[in-house]
Amino acid sequence: MASRAFNALISWRVWAVYLLLFLVGVPWHARIWSSDPVTLWFGMPRWTIFSVGVALCAACYTALLLSRAWPSDDEPPDAIADE
Repeated sequence: MASRAFNALISWRVWAVYLLLFLVGVPWHARIWSSDPVTLWFGMPRWTIFSVGVALCAACYTALLLSRAWPSDDEPPDAIADE
């Protein structure tokens, strides 16, 4: 079980999602959307809202990955060590 979970963590799909989140979260695309890169949303520049939102998505995605790979309390310790 643990080796399958480790393989899932190093899967190319996992890294593709992180790369996509990185590309969306970095504010280099702010000038593409409009000629005024300092458009304010909720009193902050638009790019900060996107960056914070992407950081939250990355944190949730990481928590999901770790919750799948982390051994549960229901498994006996010897079953975890054997794998």
